Amino acid sequence: MNRCDKGAIARLALPLAVAFVLWGIMFGLRWGNFWLLMSISAGALALWAAVWDRARLSKLLFWRWRWFPTGFALAALLYGVFWLGNWVAGRVFPFAHSQVTAIYGIKSTTDARLIALALVFLIGPAEEIFWRGFVQKQLERCWLGRWEAVVVGALIYAAVHVWSGNMMLVGAALTAGLFWGSVLAATENLWPGILSHALWDVAVFLLWPIGG
Repeated sequence: MNRCDKGAIARLALPLAVAFVLWGIMFGLRWGNFWLLMSISAGALALWAAVWDRARLSKLLFWRWRWFPTGFALAALLYGVFWLGNWVAGRVFPFAHSQVTAIYGIKSTTDARLIALALVFLIGPAEEIFWRGFVQKQLERCWLGRWEAVVVGALIYAAVHVWSGNMMLVGAALTAGLFWGSVLAATENLWPGILSHALWDVAVFLLWPIGG
């Protein structure tokens, strides 16, 4: 673990502040089309990461064909985790069903085919590049150990979703953040997370909604 200079701290703090504002607009103020704003926001943050951390990110994007079956398996595993979590939450928290239904309400404003394209080719990959490849790895390089960075990165990822006022969404973000953060920590490669994120998004939002 290394200590980073003030420039590196600023390069992390600034995009995180921007992320909090953008997620506040999407989930708190709910301006405009959610999927368009999410695509723009995630894409812009991933571009920031690529500009400032291109060399390190390129090492995390080394392709191996085994990432295909790995991505499918991880997506299926995470879907199972969420299915079980939804089942448990529905029996413990009286607000769970209504909050999950509210999450699925955002997809009604846009054609499902466009949502799928955005999730697979932009939102999923961009989120992994920024939140895991940039934020988590910056935390690991500058202040924390590998697994501590997974936890703190996931907490930050969950925190930007607090704007929604939806505790089920915040819990989902925390769970997914821990999952994909652990995948990166274990593999030192972004592709398993990117593939599983994209596949899981399409499965849980469009193909086989859970509790919505």
